[in-house]
Formats: sequence, structure tokens, C-alpha cells
Amino acid sequence: MKKWWILTKALIKGSDAFGTEVRKKKKKGSLIAKGLGSSKKILLAVLAIVYVSVIFGIQGYAIADQLLALGLSGRNPGANPALLAVFRASAGQLYLPGFFLLLGMGFFYAAGIFYFAEDLDTLLALPLKPSTIVAAKISNLYVFSIVIPAAIAMPGVVVLGYRLGMPALYYLYAVLILLFGSMISMCFDAIVILLMMRVSVFTRSKDRFMVITQVLMLTGMFAYIISNMGTSQDLDQPPSDTPSLIRYIVPLSDKAIEAMTLPNDPASPLKMLSLIGLALAFVALLVVLSSRIYLRAARESRASGHVHKPMTKKSWEKLRKTNTDMGSMVGREFKSLIRSPVYALNILAFPAIMVIILTATMLFTFMGRGGDISGIREQFSQFFSPEGIESTLPYVLLGVCAGTAFLSSTNYSMTTAISREGKEAGYLKSWPIKIRTVFASKLMIGGLISLITWLPVVILAYVLVPLNIYFHPLVTIMLLFLPATVNVTSFLIDLRKPILVWSSEQHVVKQNMNILKAMLIAAVQAGILIGSALLARRLGAGIVVFSLILAAGSILLFALSVAVLAKTGKKYYLEQVY
Repeated sequence: MKKWWILTKALIKGSDAFGTEVRKKKKKGSLIAKGLGSSKKILLAVLAIVYVSVIFGIQGYAIADQLLALGLSGRNPGANPALLAVFRASAGQLYLPGFFLLLGMGFFYAAGIFYFAEDLDTLLALPLKPSTIVAAKISNLYVFSIVIPAAIAMPGVVVLGYRLGMPALYYLYAVLILLFGSMISMCFDAIVILLMMRVSVFTRSKDRFMVITQVLMLTGMFAYIISNMGTSQDLDQPPSDTPSLIRYIVPLSDKAIEAMTLPNDPASPLKMLSLIGLALAFVALLVVLSSRIYLRAARESRASGHVHKPMTKKSWEKLRKTNTDMGSMVGREFKSLIRSPVYALNILAFPAIMVIILTATMLFTFMGRGGDISGIREQFSQFFSPEGIESTLPYVLLGVCAGTAFLSSTNYSMTTAISREGKEAGYLKSWPIKIRTVFASKLMIGGLISLITWLPVVILAYVLVPLNIYFHPLVTIMLLFLPATVNVTSFLIDLRKPILVWSSEQHVVKQNMNILKAMLIAAVQAGILIGSALLARRLGAGIVVFSLILAAGSILLFALSVAVLAKTGKKYYLEQVY
């Protein structure tokens, strides 16, 4: 037990071979200069958890107010069966996001702890039993897996119980649902990862393994988004039906939630014990599989990460014979993205994901209205009434501006445009290609990726929303010029400090501070437009001036970004790319 505890603490802290690595003293750097240190990462993680907890705590508070207004009594919630059903549905809805996100993120955690960990050779050399190593790994996974559902579910559940005046058993059962419900989802994720490690096609390359892991993670998140769309309720009323999907994510959780909402019922302890028993059975299965296949599979999957071969000079000359310099560079850039599974998933798949999310939301609304376009246009037409144009439409446009800037900053093709060249970047400079051709080809690919994201949204907006002289032209201008501005500045950031020495494609895409810098600058660009428009609004400007500021500002920011790239980009390219 003592060895297990020591090993578990060491794994959680992320020790480097238990202190065997010699650490060099480094001077402290700024957040931008040196990246995120361990203390800064912890601080940002704590702030993110607190933010999420506050948001879901407010949700629990709002649901409690609605239940109290309906007449629910926490001392005897079973007195009114209809209100009790609403109470159960509300509690289940609070748990659902945490369990769904754990189902997706758990694959990522399990892969990192079992497959990508670099400590296995050291652990096998220590005087430890295999069962101790496996137990410590599982405990490590559980600690990380419990964070997301705890931060999302518990604040709302606790606030809900406090506002309703629920007894102490309510809180005990709520914690047990969290602890053992998360355990079931965690075990499912870990079992899938262990079985994947036994399939040789996925263990030849760490990058490919990560691609499959991320697909599983995104599948879990998409499942939550789609299910939430399908079971959405009126925002002014608490849910009236218990989310049936929760019983499939965490079996017997619906029975446990019934026990939580009626803690004094004689059958409630048995319902909770059924959930606990099922969770322990999953843990036993995970332990058996881990003991039998983990160490062997881990030894067999120690192959180094595979990095795709960049296009050579010979292949470049072959491509160049049949095309112009610009066309050849665009084709080369596009092929470098689609040839790599990591790049295809992290760079090209994100626009497809956003298309699905944004268009699916509009299509769900369309189908929810019975496929009646005129009915949807009538709903949107309130924005274009004389009162809506002056009071509502400006803030809708500001929301479009903010969302466009944020989503455009996640275009990883631009923040890694030079970094993806790696050690072969020096050869690119030696080719008889003009610098502006290199820049334009990379910006063209970034622009096409942004266009893939926004074009379906623009088309749907023109189809579903009644034509308005302020809304449609302005949205079109912002969706064309603002993403282009963010792409140019992101490319400039990567030119300023490219990451040319890397061992895996996953490293250059995910562990890249240039992405964070691009997001911050995109926020500043959106803030300039929004701040200028709000200032004009406060000074009494009407919708015409308001729209001109956003439209002209988007075009002006793009022109300025191109001017800065033309002036400093060549210098960065010649000095930083080697």
C-alpha cells in the first residue's frame, strides 16, 4: 500500500524518472517569451475550473428558483409526483455535461497515462510488482478523470440542493454519483485504449495513435452537442423529462439520481449500492485487462513517433514542370496537410467540425419549425423592425464580430505555416521562388480553410434570414476580411518565432505558444472594432454609422496587417528561418 501511494503521488506530479534527470537552472521568463511554466499552467487551470464551476453553479441556482416557483418543497419532494419528475430531470441534466465530456476527454487522459508515458522503462526497473504499477496508473487516471465532472456537475447540484433545503443524505448521494459514475466512464475509456494498444496498426506511430484518440474524444463531445440539441427544453422552464442518455453513459445512474432526489426513501440505499457495485465491477475488469495486456502491449508499442517525409527538391522539380510557381506552392502546401493524419485532423478537420456545429444548429431550428422557411424568417424579422434595428441588431452584429475573430484564431494552418517545414525550412529558402510567392501560397491555403468554415454559414444566413441592407452585407464583409486579417497576423507570428526543431507533428501543432499569441491578438483586433462601434453608439451614432465602422474597420485592419507583413515578413523570413 505504501509503495502504491508513493508511486501514485509521483505519477500525478509528473516526476521525471523520480528525480534521475538533472535539471538545469533557468532564468524565469515571461509568459510570452518562455511559454507556460508549471506554476502558470496550474494557475490557468484553477481559473478555468473556477470559471466553469461558477457558470454551472449559476445554472443550478436558476433551476432551483424555477422549481421553487413551481411549488417544490425540498423537505418532501415526493409529495407532488409531477414536480418530483421535474426535479429528477433537472438533477440529471446537471450531471449530463460532465459525464459526456469525461467520456470524450477520458480517451485523451488514458492514452497519455498508459500509452504516451515515458516512465515505463524506469518503473519496470524498480522493485515494484506489476499490480502496484497498474494500480498506480489507474489511480492516476482517476484523479485526472474526476476533475471535469466535478467542476461541471457538483456546483450546480450543491447549489440546487441548498436552495431547495435538501437533507444531508442528498449531498452524500450526489458525491457518490460523481465518484462512482465517473469511475464507470473512466474504466470504459481506459479499456478501449488498452485494446487499441494491442492492435499493431495503431502502435506503429504515436501520431496515428493520437489521431485515433482525438477522433474518439471528438465523438464524445459531438454526441453531447447533438443530444443536447435533440433534448433541448424551453429556457424559461426546467427540463420535464429525465435525460435518457445518462443511463447509457453511466449505467444505473438514473436510478441513483432517483435515490438522490428522494434520499429518505427506503429503496434509495439499494439504488445507490447498485451503482457502486457496477462501478467496482468495471474497475475489476480494468484491473484484469491491465494486468494481462498493459505491460506487454506497452513494451511492444515503444516505437518512436513517425514524422512524415517533407517534399524533396526532386519531387518539387517534378511538380514545378507542370505548373506555375504559385500553383506549385499552393499544391505543395495542400499536400503537406492532407498527407499527414495529424495535420489533417488538427488543421483540416476543425473547419469541418465548425461547419457541422454551426449549420446543424440552424438546421435543427429549421426542422424544429416544421421546415417552414417563412416561419423562421418571421422569427428573425424582429431584428429588422424599427425597434430591433436600433436596439437588438447592433449587438447581434457585435456577437458575429467576436465569434468570427475567435474562431478564425483557431486556424492552426497559419500559426504553424513555417513551423511545419521543420528542419527542411532552410531548403525552401534556397529554391528560386520569390518570397511573396511563398507567403501568398500559405495565406491562400489559410484563406481557403477559413472559407470552408464560413461559406455554409453565409449561405444559410442568406436563405433563412430575410434580406436586410445592414445585416447581410456587413456579415459578408466581416466573414471575409476579419478571418483574413487574423490569418495574416497569425502567419506573421509564426514567422517571428517559428518552431523548426521538433520530433513529432503532434508537438508542432499542439505544443505551440504561437497559437495562444494568435488568439490574444485576434481578441485585440475584435476588441478594436467592437470598442469603436460601441463608442460611436454611445455618442449617438445610428445603425448606418455603426455598420460603416464595423465594415470599414474590418477592411482597414486587413490592409494594415498586409502592410505589416510586407514590411517585416521578409526580414523575419530571412533571419528566423534557417
